[in-house]
Amino acid sequence: MAMARAITFDLYGANERYASEMNPSTATVAGMLPRWEAFLGQSPMPGDAQSVRQARCASALARFGRLNDTQAVIDVCSATLGPLFVGLVLFGPSNAATWWPGFSGASAGITGMSGNQVEITGLVGVPTSAPGTNLTIANAVNAGNNGTFPVQSMVSSGAVIIINNGTPVVPDYGVGGTSGAPTVQWTFSNPLAPWTSTIAHVDVQVNPTAVPGYVNADGSLNGKFFSLVNALNPVLDLLLPADVTFDWYVNSSGAAIGFVLDDPNNLDVEVMDS
Repeated sequence: MAMARAITFDLYGANERYASEMNPSTATVAGMLPRWEAFLGQSPMPGDAQSVRQARCASALARFGRLNDTQAVIDVCSATLGPLFVGLVLFGPSNAATWWPGFSGASAGITGMSGNQVEITGLVGVPTSAPGTNLTIANAVNAGNNGTFPVQSMVSSGAVIIINNGTPVVPDYGVGGTSGAPTVQWTFSNPLAPWTSTIAHVDVQVNPTAVPGYVNADGSLNGKFFSLVNALNPVLDLLLPADVTFDWYVNSSGAAIGFVLDDPNNLDVEVMDS
């Protein structure tokens, strides 16, 4: 009997306990659970029960190897935030506010001029935020066309008007280029934010009033909202590609992204974070 008990509790039981600690969904606070939380970046909240901490770690581990396409990100945000989650806003080249190192190509042509306003055609994917940024031109036949110039306006997704106060010459299809196959090199840059980019950015829209007891304005409280929404950070940090940035936001009183001066609503998160 003594030997049977020793085998059951000290050998088989020890192996079973060890196996349980190797699984974040069954690891214990006194055992490996704190280590799992450190590995997976899942810091416990004050007052969290062991079961809550286990579920959080198990969910984080399950994300390894998962796809990070749009639908997968939506699914994870929905599972993490519940009714707090509203939707995603994806930023790419067409709607980025800043870009680094910038858009570039090598098949543009310098095709029109009116005074110091010079039209550059043959570009690709010109963003709507191009006016006010700079366009660097190289490999032009005429030296007066090479350089970095402010973008005055956007003609289309393939053409812009730049300001060249030097000695531009039109037309210019680049060294070795023709009208049908121009070789002028071009690069966009944003002088206001030369080292940042929102080309690969994800904004997560959330609804704070979906959290019971949210309050504020100014019955204060809303700590539960911030506790829930910030749980998204380690989730997206693990799931999204390394070059993708992310943030969460709530709509302004105009039901859109954007800060609104003199907003008639209370100046707490509904306005100030947008």
